[in-house]
Amino acid sequence: MKTDEAAHAAAYVLYCAKQWVPYCGGTSEIMILDDDKGWSYFPPNQIESISLKDLESDFGKFQLALRDVIAGLGNFGLDRGVYDKSLKAFVDQVTKMRKRHSVKIEKLIQSERERQEELLEDFLAEESEKEKPESAEGKTPQGL
Repeated sequence: MKTDEAAHAAAYVLYCAKQWVPYCGGTSEIMILDDDKGWSYFPPNQIESISLKDLESDFGKFQLALRDVIAGLGNFGLDRGVYDKSLKAFVDQVTKMRKRHSVKIEKLIQSERERQEELLEDFLAEESEKEKPESAEGKTPQGL
């Protein structure tokens, strides 16, 4: 299992503990330890993963959406069409959650791209100003 997969699994375990263990709650924090004895918080940024708060909210929605799927899993008296509808509803709900977050992440990426482009334009403008020769009075000579 990769580190980011383990961190997502840990987030789910924390969510479950908060739901079922008395006096367990509050804000979650996950720290990832690396081989060089360093550490970092999970998620490392808003682009690689959604926040723990958003993950925990989605876990709750996920469990609600999964309820009918689990209830019908071993119930062979249930009409197959009804069970197929519950499976489809579950897939649709999870797809909708992921899409909502991916749109949010795409907006963050676009915003960062625009910010970087503005910084580059400002830098190039400053460099261009530095390269202009100035006359003794501090003015640019005519014809340059």
